[in-house]
Amino acid sequence: MNPAVEQAERRIKVWNASFGIDSYYADIVRSAMFMGRFAPTATPTRLKAISCWNSWGFAFDDYLDTQLPHAFPVVVATTQRALTCPSPPIRSNPWSAALQDVGNQLRELGSSAQFRRFVDAHRAWLFAACWRHSNHVNERLPSLDEYVHLREQDSAGEAVYHLVALAEQIHLSDEEINDPLVQAMLESAVTVLILDNDRYSFQKEDKERSLSQHLFSVLMREKSIGLVEALRQGVALRDRILRLFLACERKLEKISISNDIVRFARLVKQGIRANLDWASENGRYGRRKTSFAICDTPSDERLEPPPGLPSIAWWWYV
Repeated sequence: MNPAVEQAERRIKVWNASFGIDSYYADIVRSAMFMGRFAPTATPTRLKAISCWNSWGFAFDDYLDTQLPHAFPVVVATTQRALTCPSPPIRSNPWSAALQDVGNQLRELGSSAQFRRFVDAHRAWLFAACWRHSNHVNERLPSLDEYVHLREQDSAGEAVYHLVALAEQIHLSDEEINDPLVQAMLESAVTVLILDNDRYSFQKEDKERSLSQHLFSVLMREKSIGLVEALRQGVALRDRILRLFLACERKLEKISISNDIVRFARLVKQGIRANLDWASENGRYGRRKTSFAICDTPSDERLEPPPGLPSIAWWWYV
């Protein structure tokens, strides 16, 4: 845990208030607690900057989920533009104004390459959010293959990890970050994160929508199974992908592309546990705290692609 978490939480409350972001996101979500587990040695200033984005991201994601504006693509496109528009200050829209401020904080702290990677990952997140919105509007459940692939983008997980690299001052070349093994490592880790999220947010999501879009509803529809079996299969899929991630991480350490890549992979791995620890300690997903058990063995440890998921099968062949 980053020792500057409590200081950052206080600063985020002030920042949220300055842009009209509900205090709920500081009091309940505790964004610095979330990011402080992912970036344990970031300086207070860097932790505060990435936590401001995290607080904004939770708030904006809830706005998109609950308000479902008719001009959804326009909203996300104009908001994304604020990230790449350093001046003049945006006054017309509080979402854009807050994101512009985050962008300016990150520009001051990171390299141009680090900031560009975050912007690209942020754009991919909002693009995938349009996919999710389209499914809601059309009362459509995607296939399992489509869901796993696009939900990885819709999670904003890659954006989080690029912020971690910026905050922890990990400098990766384009050649390093674009290496297929590094990409498979990163994408598989983010998929584990989001499948864990689907478990601990299940009750919240299921109550808020008549046609809830999560791993278990997709499995139940596609495989014609009940919830208990969908839970079992969902956990098994998660465990198989985690097994693949660990193999990628070990391979990266063995070939030692660079010290920064090895350090990045270790922080990515730490983030998997950080996500679960954060979820178990806050009330965002219900009045009761989330609980989880730790097992000694995976429910599925096969080191081969899951059948019927061609969009991610390439991870197993790098």
